[in-house]
Order: sequence, then structure tokens, then C-alpha cells
Amino acid sequence: MEKTDLEELRGKVPCSAVLEDAGFALDLKESSRKAMKYRRASEIIIVIHDGKGLSPSVRRSP
Repeated sequence: MEKTDLEELRGKVPCSAVLEDAGFALDLKESSRKAMKYRRASEIIIVIHDGKGLSPSVRRSP
């Protein structure tokens, strides 16, 4: 897939849809308007930039 095609796809598909499809669940208690926290077992991913950016957590949840 070409880089331009990838960029276009990223603009159309929200990160939350990809994460939920991969088994991550939104943690409403730990999320804010600017940063949505998704969890799967001990993995944590934070979605930022209006759902267009990901920040994998370096810490593992207990």
C-alpha cells in the first residue's frame, strides 16, 4: 500500500474502531476529553489528537 493511501485510510478510520476490533476496551473512568485510555489485559494504549494519534503506555497495569 502506498504512503498516500495509508494516510487517506488513517483519516477515514478512527483509532478507537481499530482498537476495539483488536479487543481493547475503553476505560471511561481513566479517560478524559483529550486522552481516551484503552485497555486489553495488562496493555494500555492512549488515544490522543481527536482520535488520530496513539500513545502506547510504557507502564503495565497490575
